[in-house]
Amino acid sequence: SEGTVNTELEAEQGFNFELGTKTRLLKDHVYLDFAVYYLRLQEAIVSQVAEDGTVLFYNAGQTNNKGIEISLNTDLIGQGQQTSLAKLHWWNSYTYNHHRFDDFVKRIAGENVDISGNELTGTNPHTWITGIDAALKMGLYLHASCNFSGKIPLNDINTVYSEDYQLLNAKLGWGRKMGSWEVDVHLGAENLLDQKYSLGNDLNPFGSRYFQPSATRNFYGGFKLGYQL
Repeated sequence: SEGTVNTELEAEQGFNFELGTKTRLLKDHVYLDFAVYYLRLQEAIVSQVAEDGTVLFYNAGQTNNKGIEISLNTDLIGQGQQTSLAKLHWWNSYTYNHHRFDDFVKRIAGENVDISGNELTGTNPHTWITGIDAALKMGLYLHASCNFSGKIPLNDINTVYSEDYQLLNAKLGWGRKMGSWEVDVHLGAENLLDQKYSLGNDLNPFGSRYFQPSATRNFYGGFKLGYQL
């Protein structure tokens, strides 16, 4: 990232296999997506951070990556239902990643260390995101979501992990269209559970500078007035 060209870096080579399906359930009210994948890479590229903050890249031999992805969404308000709700939608997505170094010998403190079988640096094994979108016919609406994140390995030898966290966000507002005018007022909050987490982890950093702390509990608001010509 400092502008020089690393002529020793080899291109990644590999193949990816993915099989999935999409289906509708319960009179088209529930939507299910499911996929499994297998990715095998040779000369996989990983990164580390040098003393001056420069991000360096190098080849890490072979990696073996497999996992599943599931998405489940449902419309809780069906067509023709007599209710004050205009929308009530619940959605979920879950990903499991089983990523491993398959063949990797790394130079550590002047010695060659075989870390084959270790978790692939920077990959999250478990991620579950769930949320709800609701709206009243009078214009009041709510968007809420929660992100459950597992522990992430931050160095190749798997001695340092980020902690798991649950990130809860919500946005409440009112919006209406009145002829050519459009009005929207909203208030929102992020990290309602006041979790300590990092979205900008540095991998294999110099001096154990792994974390870039994200904001604690915080709030925002907005107002929009529009006119269509």
